[in-house]
Amino acid sequence: MTNENNFKIGIAQSQISSDVAQNAAEICRLITKAAAKQARLVLFPEGALSGYAKAHILHPDQFDHAAIGDQIKRIGDVARQNNIWAVIGACHQIEGTDRPYNCQYIISDKGELVARNDKIYISHTELQDWYTPGEPDPKTIDIDGFKFGFAICIEATMPQHFQQLEEMGVDCILYSSMANTSLFETLLRGHAAAFTYWVAVSEPVQPDQELCSMLIDPNGQVEHKATTDGHQDLIIATLDRADPRYDIQLRLAKPWRRKARKGDIYKDKRRGHK
Repeated sequence: MTNENNFKIGIAQSQISSDVAQNAAEICRLITKAAAKQARLVLFPEGALSGYAKAHILHPDQFDHAAIGDQIKRIGDVARQNNIWAVIGACHQIEGTDRPYNCQYIISDKGELVARNDKIYISHTELQDWYTPGEPDPKTIDIDGFKFGFAICIEATMPQHFQQLEEMGVDCILYSSMANTSLFETLLRGHAAAFTYWVAVSEPVQPDQELCSMLIDPNGQVEHKATTDGHQDLIIATLDRADPRYDIQLRLAKPWRRKARKGDIYKDKRRGHK
């Protein structure tokens, strides 16, 4: 039985390679591990299944789209067997071009590929040489009374994306990344505090790990953080809307800031003085 105020989430810090089957085996292992700890969803990094451009793939035509399709079915079977959702960084083939979408696949606890979030704001290098930008249509999905939004890597530098998701009523952002920079932690903590929601951050294992997987709370504080010693990890954490630490942010600040951003509350208070 689910608690409408609680949601248990898994956040992976996984190994990624150019071998899709090997990546899928790692994903399936961590899905099974998260489910054993009663998580309802597990989040994976950018490119977790496909490998990521520049880091693991040397040219766009080296993405193994046939293998990605096969392994998504395998991962779906594991998600269904374990009654858990999975959000997996990958790439999605586009007919007529070798430049795919950089995406997150959303697999339900029934094992079905129910949605795909395409990276809208891709980087300069991605735009020039690697990927196709997604349509400016942020995705959300509802699970057990919680609404989740999505973001990928450099989108951390786009506050309008995070504001739009707040306006859509999300409780938590599922953020998949490959960037290994503490700057993004600073930005994401600011978004979480300003827009009063959780941000789950999934990073791969990196040498000299500067940014690691973590859960940021609605106060902008890091509630859980993965290891920084270059090893795999899996965070299991609970989003708890009834936690008194978040009472002011969720009950008072969130609705007031939403009104303030629209600006109507200020109109009849302004005097028109220069």
